[in-house]
Amino acid sequence: MREVVDRILEEKFEYERGGLEFSESRIELHLQAGEDCEGSFRVIGKPGCVTRGFIYTSDDRMECLAEEFFGTGEEIGYLFHGKGMESGDVLQGNFYVVSNQGEYALPFVVMVSKRTMATSLGAMKNLFHFANLAKSDWAEAVRLFYQPGFEILFEGSDRKYRGLYRGLSRYFGNERNVEEFLIAIHKKQTTNYIIDEDKLRLEDVAEGIGRHEVLLTKNGWGYTRLQVEVRGDFLSVDKVELSDDDFLGNRCMFYYYVNKDKLHKGINCGSLHFYNSFMETSVPVEVRVEDEEYRQGSFYRKKQELLVQIMEYYGAFRMKKISTRTWLTRNYEIMDAWAELNDADPEPKLYRAHLLITEGRVNEAGWMLDQARNSILQSRDMDNAVWCYYLYLSTLRGKDEHYVNKIAEETASCYEREPNNWRIGWLLLYLSPEYGMSYAKKWMFIKQQFERGCNSPVFYIEALLLIKLEPSLFMELGDFEMQMLRYAAKHDLLTDEIIMQLHYLVPRKQGNLRGILPVLKKSYEKRADGETLQNICTLLIRENRRGTEEFPWYAAGVEENLRITKLYEYYMYSLDMEELIKLPKVVYMYFAYHNNLDWERSSYLYASLLKYRSELPDLYEKERFHIQEFVVRMTGKGLVNRHLAFLYKKVIVSDVMLEETGEDLAPLLFSVRLKTSDTRMRKLILQYTREVGEKSFVLTDGQAVIPLYGEEYTLLLEDGMGNRYVPGDGFEMERFFTEDRLLSEIQGRDFQTISLQAYLCGADMSGITKENIKRYECLLAGEEVDPDYRQAIVPGMAQFYYDNDMMEELDIFLDGLSPSLLDASKRGEIVRYLVLREKLERAVEWIREYGVNGIALKTLLRLASKMIQDSNQIEDKELLFICYYTFQKGKTDLLTLEYLLAYFRGSTKQMRDIWKAARDRGLDLHGFSERILVQMLYSGYFVGEIAAIFSAAIERDADISLEKAFVSQCCYDYFVKDKMTEAVVFEELERLLRMGEPMQKVCLLAYVRYYAENRSRLRREGRKVLENCLCRLVEEGVVLSCLLEYTGMFPFMRRFCDKTVLEHVTKPGRKVFLHYMLQEEAEGEDYRKAEMREVYAGIYSSMFVLFFGEKMVYYITEEYTDENGRQEELTSSGSISRSEAETDTPEGRFHLLNDIVIAEALQDYDTLDSMLIEYEKTDAMQEELFHICK
Repeated sequence: MREVVDRILEEKFEYERGGLEFSESRIELHLQAGEDCEGSFRVIGKPGCVTRGFIYTSDDRMECLAEEFFGTGEEIGYLFHGKGMESGDVLQGNFYVVSNQGEYALPFVVMVSKRTMATSLGAMKNLFHFANLAKSDWAEAVRLFYQPGFEILFEGSDRKYRGLYRGLSRYFGNERNVEEFLIAIHKKQTTNYIIDEDKLRLEDVAEGIGRHEVLLTKNGWGYTRLQVEVRGDFLSVDKVELSDDDFLGNRCMFYYYVNKDKLHKGINCGSLHFYNSFMETSVPVEVRVEDEEYRQGSFYRKKQELLVQIMEYYGAFRMKKISTRTWLTRNYEIMDAWAELNDADPEPKLYRAHLLITEGRVNEAGWMLDQARNSILQSRDMDNAVWCYYLYLSTLRGKDEHYVNKIAEETASCYEREPNNWRIGWLLLYLSPEYGMSYAKKWMFIKQQFERGCNSPVFYIEALLLIKLEPSLFMELGDFEMQMLRYAAKHDLLTDEIIMQLHYLVPRKQGNLRGILPVLKKSYEKRADGETLQNICTLLIRENRRGTEEFPWYAAGVEENLRITKLYEYYMYSLDMEELIKLPKVVYMYFAYHNNLDWERSSYLYASLLKYRSELPDLYEKERFHIQEFVVRMTGKGLVNRHLAFLYKKVIVSDVMLEETGEDLAPLLFSVRLKTSDTRMRKLILQYTREVGEKSFVLTDGQAVIPLYGEEYTLLLEDGMGNRYVPGDGFEMERFFTEDRLLSEIQGRDFQTISLQAYLCGADMSGITKENIKRYECLLAGEEVDPDYRQAIVPGMAQFYYDNDMMEELDIFLDGLSPSLLDASKRGEIVRYLVLREKLERAVEWIREYGVNGIALKTLLRLASKMIQDSNQIEDKELLFICYYTFQKGKTDLLTLEYLLAYFRGSTKQMRDIWKAARDRGLDLHGFSERILVQMLYSGYFVGEIAAIFSAAIERDADISLEKAFVSQCCYDYFVKDKMTEAVVFEELERLLRMGEPMQKVCLLAYVRYYAENRSRLRREGRKVLENCLCRLVEEGVVLSCLLEYTGMFPFMRRFCDKTVLEHVTKPGRKVFLHYMLQEEAEGEDYRKAEMREVYAGIYSSMFVLFFGEKMVYYITEEYTDENGRQEELTSSGSISRSEAETDTPEGRFHLLNDIVIAEALQDYDTLDSMLIEYEKTDAMQEELFHICK
């Protein structure tokens, strides 16, 4: 810039500086967080003018790739460094252009976009937008759900769903998990499917395989994936899975097929089942197939139903469960119903006749038997069993023995022909004398019927009645006996005789006895005796039965003090573990001698003993050591359940026990039992809010015991297909420990478990103490800890080290930190500690990489001051930026101000602001003021404080060249540009002139004009300088209107007394012509033309003598040459008269003439005469005294 001084001193002023234009009026950058951006703008100068300049930026993030430019137009590249800027940040600043064409500020705005995801609906900023997208385009929503950037949506109140998202997004592309997510965050309802019919009824289906349809309507949007299952062999479908492609809008016409070849006669029942993990619905399918054969079959089935009822009542009657009257009444009702089916059927007539005989109504019975006989004889396919039944009933009418024997022989003959017809056999039992005389033969005959495939209850009843008469017949537990016993147990027909026989038979039975247990249990209900209980417990143990439903039997066996191997073990295995009860003393004693139980039963045993120790003090004291040993062993294995938790709370009370179990116990204190009733679930997924990974636990019988720390977590269930579910109905949670005593005792022993440390530390960073600082150190080092949480604890840890004067630890802590882990606010806090600990280079590195966002001004100021001290004020770009940044934010000190005075470069306004602040602090401004003056001369941009800045620059050791150049430029601007100029400039000009410094003509012109306009400011010592200036100008023939002001001050200036001066201002170098005439000469006269004289750089003048009453009319033209050739232009016009040109100087020859003309016009003849005399005297004297030199 210094070359401008030489140029001005050579009197090469710039009349027109021109101006700059920019390709952009404002630069706007839209970035993503941490993103850099490169761009450019163009500086355009005036054509034909060479532009030089410098470019500065208000923020060091905005790097100008070319700090200087030269030419008529220049492309200026820039690079914005966005590292460290965060979502939502806005940075406003300026490019400052300082050029020989002026100074300019080109604003820029950098906006860091809030993190969004681009979708077909526009930017997706939150979960509400995501739900709208899912409703509009489900496929796109699913794709975006699994994109890495989806987590940006979890801000504000939606942040609580981040853990849920992490769990549900585990398996890429799973649509069902997206649906689960939307439902869980309450952005949609479960999609339902409605079938248009309650039941699908089909009749007269076509041969082969026929197609049918059902309308399925979807109520909702989102996940559309339905599994289809058919129930019924005759049904089939084309598709076993429906997707969104199968629905037209919300409707799906679903086709299913019926195979007639697989239909049976009558009503065929099946169903179509539609389901997914959210819902299920089904519709029954009923296909009716009827023909004559089916209708006949229907009659047969109804008949069989009636026969079953008859047999049930018969059994109850024979075993004396109902009275004879009840039996008769119920059977008459059945007979009436049977008669309605088929009045010609002989069977109901025979049954009715049997009832009449039982009542003693023999005659009516005979009439009924005759009707039955006729029906039998008329039947085409007579059943021999029915005929034999007729014969049997005929013997009950009082026939003689001979007839009875005859009937028995005929029945026996029929049985021989049909040995598998159990009905005939049953009649033979009552007709044959052989079976009536021998119980053994009758027993064997009954067993023979069973072996031939007869399962009719009538034979079980006969067998039971036989045993009652002769118990010794029941001597084994064969298939028949077992079937009989099951029937007896089911119908409450067990007798004491049977129970006594079972006492004998069961212990001796080898092989499978599975079917006997229900019989024995029924026997014990009927008669509670020790032998039956012994048999029951023995069989249960033999079959390894450990269910809770068997516990009452084992408990009864223990109560009876039965001697059965492993009875006590099975007692414990079948015990309901949910409720802690007092056990029989013998159980405690048994396991005190030899405990071979698993850990769960052992924990129950010991917990029960501990709970009821006051009732069993001796036994507890004996087992106390074993219990403690057991507790230590269990904690070492990491095992816990409800009863172990009870043991831990009661047993671990001493310091010794705490020492033995401490590290192992801590996770167990947070154990929770989680249980789901959904049998599809295979895993439990745990996602902590403050951790990045997830933990998976296998479900056993729908439950798992896991350590669960605090309340900030997400639980999910996972099935075998990778689908995940938010726990709902049927999900239970039981926390084993609800008190804090053990926790407070044990928490100081575990500093490694990340989840525990996160829970104990929590979200309150103000609670860091010497006792828990290790936990925070563990969290900071843990890779599985969520980065947001890790950065949240960093400032608190630094504060703790600093407040507790742990400087060595603080230094190690600071050295191990990476700025990439922290956001702007956290980085700012850590930079404060870096500065406090004199780690200045590291602090500057962080600022250089991430900027000053988030750093307190006080910290920055302290950093800058320390660096200035350490660097001996060597120039440093980063340091300079920090100094100016704090300055413009209102924070500064003497060191940073001195540094800015020494090195700052920027716009004149910026430098002026620094200058003012430094002036207020009393700093030396000389050098900085000179730099400002040079820049103002270079750019032509002057600030309001120019006088003070100029004064500061010249107050000592002034650079005379700069001073003269500055004064000359100010004078040029004042005289040529008519700009206001401070008085100090003319005062300094006066001083320079007094010193004899050669000054440019423009300085003299400005000086003369200034004091012509400001006569009151002219000092006495300035008169001589003014006189010298006027002499020089007059000698050079300068004519200016301002010279007329001095006609009364200096004698040599009286030559201008009677003159009128006309000035014209235009561009330098043009020819200017004045065209004029007196108004009274206007008629018939042409304008006279005279070239005006250029006084200085575009200032032109002409001088006239006008008398009172004269008026001159004029216009001015200019001639110049441009790219179009020679041009002439009329630029101004007007008129001027004497009255306008009067001066206060009463001397001068032309002045007397004017007064004479005025007196004549006023008809003041006395005055006129005296003035004429005066004029003649003056004229005579001048002729006598002055002669024209030749």
